[in-house]
Amino acid sequence: MSAFVYMDFAVGGEPVGRVVFELFDDTPLTSANFRALCKGDKPTPEGSVPLTFKDSNIHRIVRNFAIQGGDIVYGDGTGGTSIYGDQFDDENFVHNHAEPFVLSMANAGPNSNKSQFFVTLKGSPHLDGKHVAFGKVVAGKSVLRQLEELDTAPGDVPVLPVTITNCGELKRDAKLLLPFIGSQDGLTADKYEEHPDDNFNVGKEEGELNFDDPEQALRVTLEIKAYATEVYKMAGDAESEEERAMVLRVALQKYKKALRYVFELSPDPDSSKKAYDEFQKAKLALNQNMGLVALQLKKYDQVINSTTSALEMECATSRDRAKALSRRSSAYQGLKKQERAINDLEQAHELLPSDPQISKSLTALKQESEMKEKKQKAQYAKFFS
Repeated sequence: MSAFVYMDFAVGGEPVGRVVFELFDDTPLTSANFRALCKGDKPTPEGSVPLTFKDSNIHRIVRNFAIQGGDIVYGDGTGGTSIYGDQFDDENFVHNHAEPFVLSMANAGPNSNKSQFFVTLKGSPHLDGKHVAFGKVVAGKSVLRQLEELDTAPGDVPVLPVTITNCGELKRDAKLLLPFIGSQDGLTADKYEEHPDDNFNVGKEEGELNFDDPEQALRVTLEIKAYATEVYKMAGDAESEEERAMVLRVALQKYKKALRYVFELSPDPDSSKKAYDEFQKAKLALNQNMGLVALQLKKYDQVINSTTSALEMECATSRDRAKALSRRSSAYQGLKKQERAINDLEQAHELLPSDPQISKSLTALKQESEMKEKKQKAQYAKFFS
């Protein structure tokens, strides 16, 4: 019977999430070694290190290939040990590396398995017959994708330390109840992965997803967008500011996820003009919504990036542009850049001169700016008198 184990990761001391692995039962020796190192319940051999992955690090990240860790001795990829002693033999090669997110043993050649492991980030058939694949990722693919994007130094060493802060074994049904893992946000029925290409295990009961079909790609993208809006509305029912901020962060991440689908799945206008136009509308709405949520989280740089993207879109109407300018103005105010804030509101007012809220905000901002200017002049006059 397969076992399920987990690892919690942090980058530079900041938690990034949990990854859950299924360990295959037809590689019992290899799976038992990994399982025990996750649980950390084996006694420490005399003169050795504790037999656990906890507090060890990921020492190698190669984009579009693999993430490697498990050196519980030195932490740099030169060491390791196992529950069987220094090392153990290759068990079998019944599983291949044809897909991403395969869990496999790192080694220094035949029959040299210790504690080091790697997870593939794309199909890597050249590893077949050389490394023992013994498990797969069942949740937390997005966490590994975040790690994949980290900056690395020579030798593929991550610049910021990547640490396994906790690890252990899960009950077989526990994986269905874990919130905030991969596509599971704990708040919606969103079943899609953070990256479109990672959906190869999604929807098999209904038939394979086909993102080459523009209509299906658009449907999934809009579905994720709707989930994001569903989460955003939950913020209004939060019982504390902390809970509200948490919900807003989930909504923002889900809007970003939908936007990622737009970028990766939007067809060429020459191949499907109708679908392209719908994707453009979704892109505009997503940037506007991200600006709104980021503003409430006081993520002002994110607001500026999102609203500027909205302003650059050809399908944006005057009302769309005025909305984006107003939100960008608020972000500039948060950053104490009053001149830019006023400039954006003036442009918004030109687009929608009859909008009372824009007019009111512009008047108040100008009055505030004039008062500050008068106060500064008075201070300078006093200084030089």
